[in-house]
Amino acid sequence: MASPEGKDHKNSQRSNRHLKCVYTRENIVDNYVRRAKVNRVVDGDTVDLEVDLGYRISLSIRGRLLGINTPERGQPDFALATEALASLLKENSDEDGYVCVKSTKTGKYGRWLVEIEGVNQVLEQKWPYEY
Repeated sequence: MASPEGKDHKNSQRSNRHLKCVYTRENIVDNYVRRAKVNRVVDGDTVDLEVDLGYRISLSIRGRLLGINTPERGQPDFALATEALASLLKENSDEDGYVCVKSTKTGKYGRWLVEIEGVNQVLEQKWPYEY
């Protein structure tokens, strides 16, 4: 399928795979959106990330997926939720292994509350956080 610019849509998607984080003026000024590498999947709603702050500076954080509440260790479906998160992170990472992370604050246990592009939306369909 050809796009309005005359490019093949399939090739256009493939070439943009490395541009996962869309940096808008608001995102950069407010420091909400960053790219990050996954260090470890802790469970189905918690992940350890190495956040790229720019200028070869990075920060290791523990992120809690916003709007998600998966089973805890020892509960049924714990392994399923953890594997689902690991798989989604891999699917939504660029060719350098980065995912796009949005975060504005920490939760009550000191973990950053994060939204990861293409991950939260899928997981909250199966394991929504009940307020």
